Amino acid sequence: RYIKTLKSFFFRRDIQKRDTLKVTGRVMFIKIVAIFLQLFTLYLSYLGLISSSGNFLLSAYWSILLIPVLLFLIPIFILIANIISLPLYTYFKNSIIRKASKKISQMRNLQVVMISGSYGKTTIKNFIYQLISSSFRTQMTAGNINTHAGIATWILNSLDENTKILVCEVDGFH
Repeated sequence: RYIKTLKSFFFRRDIQKRDTLKVTGRVMFIKIVAIFLQLFTLYLSYLGLISSSGNFLLSAYWSILLIPVLLFLIPIFILIANIISLPLYTYFKNSIIRKASKKISQMRNLQVVMISGSYGKTTIKNFIYQLISSSFRTQMTAGNINTHAGIATWILNSLDENTKILVCEVDGFH
């Protein structure tokens, strides 16, 4: 029964495909650092085996056996790479937020409408935009962007200087 349950779970047909997976710069950086850490660990273990055994064939044999262990430890390498990249990511994210804040503060006549909540933020954002866009020069954030960095990036790339009202949805996390 367990195997039948696994088969129905992994090969079901009702999986909804929402969007394609986007590989960001941060993901690529973490991937490269994790691969480097894994290769470096393999190299260090290989050097340790050569120096301890003195026999090249024996050390090659142990290196081949070490590869499955390193494959098993991939999540640990990804965790370490993520910890290494976190300060760099935080710096760039805060830099984008500061630039967006500066751009918003220079737009004296801009009114910002922010929608927050658990459900319906995107729908309400679209309703408000439709209601006021005929009377005022209005913009809204694209799609369902609602994180600090996402909104800041949208402001830097898409916000028009002549906009009077900006409608955006925000997450309620902070």
